Amino acid sequence: FGTLKAMGASDWVVYGVIIEQALWMAVLGYIPSMGLCYGVATWTFATQGILILITPVSAIAVFGLTVIMCITSAIFAIQKVTRLDPAMVFKA
Repeated sequence: FGTLKAMGASDWVVYGVIIEQALWMAVLGYIPSMGLCYGVATWTFATQGILILITPVSAIAVFGLTVIMCITSAIFAIQKVTRLDPAMVFKA
């Protein structure tokens, strides 16, 4: 991100890149994790007879929380990037 700032990108462009990356990480982390949850729920029911219910509402709520956590962490990254001096990126 320091390189983008050093190349003259506006702060809003850098913020947008950071937020976009956070959203992609939320989606790309959520998809395999829900697959794993369904797999564990199926395995638990087949071997132990314990039903783990994953409703669409709970799945959507988990996705929402995932997005919120990723955006929150991106805000911390944005705060760090705003304090970054672009000249320090290329300093040896």
